Amino acid sequence: MKHFLVSKQKITLFFWVLVSLLIIEGASFSSYFNPLVGIVVGGIIVLATLVISLKSISNGLLVVVAELLLGSQGYLFSFDIAGSTISLRIALWIIVMGVWISNLIGQFLRDKNFNNIFKNIPYQKPLVFLLSVLGFGVIVGLLSGNNQLFFFLELKRWLYILILFPFITSFRSTEELSKLFTVIVSAIVALCIKVLLLIYIFSHSFLPLVYDVYGWMRQNLLGEITRWPSGFSRIFMQSQIFLLPGVTAFFLAMYTKIQNPQLLYRKKFFGIMVVTLSCFSVIIASLSRSFWLGAIIGVIVTAICYIAVYRPHIKKILGFCLVLGGTVVVSTALLFAVVRFPFPKPSANIDASLLTDRAIKMEAGAASRWSLLPVMWQEIKKSPFFGYGFGKSLTYKTYDPRIVATGSNGLYTTYAFEWGWLDIWLKFGLLGLIAYGWLLWLLCQDAFKLLKKEGLVGSVILFSLVSLVTVHFFTPYLNHPLGFGYLALIIVFLESRKNSHLSFAQN
Repeated sequence: MKHFLVSKQKITLFFWVLVSLLIIEGASFSSYFNPLVGIVVGGIIVLATLVISLKSISNGLLVVVAELLLGSQGYLFSFDIAGSTISLRIALWIIVMGVWISNLIGQFLRDKNFNNIFKNIPYQKPLVFLLSVLGFGVIVGLLSGNNQLFFFLELKRWLYILILFPFITSFRSTEELSKLFTVIVSAIVALCIKVLLLIYIFSHSFLPLVYDVYGWMRQNLLGEITRWPSGFSRIFMQSQIFLLPGVTAFFLAMYTKIQNPQLLYRKKFFGIMVVTLSCFSVIIASLSRSFWLGAIIGVIVTAICYIAVYRPHIKKILGFCLVLGGTVVVSTALLFAVVRFPFPKPSANIDASLLTDRAIKMEAGAASRWSLLPVMWQEIKKSPFFGYGFGKSLTYKTYDPRIVATGSNGLYTTYAFEWGWLDIWLKFGLLGLIAYGWLLWLLCQDAFKLLKKEGLVGSVILFSLVSLVTVHFFTPYLNHPLGFGYLALIIVFLESRKNSHLSFAQN
């Protein structure tokens, strides 16, 4: 089978997607001032996705992937229908799921055999078990008398997990996988450009632009912008989770080319290096300890597995560590350069103490998370096996200044919790942990088997899984559309590698 070599067609697709995504971001910002822009552009995206999906469900899923990587909470655009707000993410989900189900019905009418329809779905048993547990969670949530609003909000979020099935049944050909890879790279580049641009804007006090951008980001739930005493503004977007596997793939591709000196001055190497440094810089700028810890644990576990399989010479290990350390240093320097760029005069400062303080000090967010922990444990102990179902809420003391300012004495009631694995345990009991754990364990096993066959691709997928599982301890993703999309992409690429000789490293 053909390798995923860079071609003019892929370069053209990459730039068209990148430009389109940047234009869409600009349209979303414009809609903050003129909502009609958002309705028109969002409507065009929805209709275009419907047309594309009817022709090819895999192409429709490319739009879903791009939205996941850029949209954070999914409200890049939104629509008010019959008194309810529907996000662009939900609109795209409805379209893709509707077309996929219609295709299934059509296939059944032709074959009259459900076994033919579902026989090629990988990981059937753990997926069916997980969906059964979620169904049980619906029953338990209704019988427990949980808050109805919380129940339906959480159920709506979990329904997005069904997107796994269109993904893992639609990307079969080399061409489809190549397009998917190219769109992911384009979206990662667009995300890096967006974050670095925001860092530049907020570190140079462009007035009144900073207030407009902050309002747009908050209103559309696109991310968090937090100003530190030094003037540096932390830019955290939930969709930055996709940068973890992205930066790993780019870094390993860059490292393999560094080992081949005649490739160092080619344009392709330069492009990979720039994207790698940008991804590292954005991850650092997120000041997300969850991301940092996920990356560290992912690197450690993947390195142990790689060394156990290939037993590289100590010089090679030290050389790899040297390149990795140098890349982190240069990426940090790039972040410093953006913040302290001399035109116009910078209004923010950044130094190593900012990163060390973030790593070891406990601010309001971390204090709130630790305040929630004993409250969750207390409730889990009361129903450890079956949980409380969808919509279970708790009240705890938070130190979030926005909530404290409301006069509630810091008491906050919610159904969405930072401790991701405890959230699953609380809602679905040990059954939920077993169901999810079984699926993830099988994925990790297959990723390790792939690592033994293809060190580069296997390492990326294994790292992606381990880092996601780690991040979910502190920042919930495996109960969120972003996590479901992340898992879907892992399964797609993992399945594509099991019985083929395609090389994503060539991309």
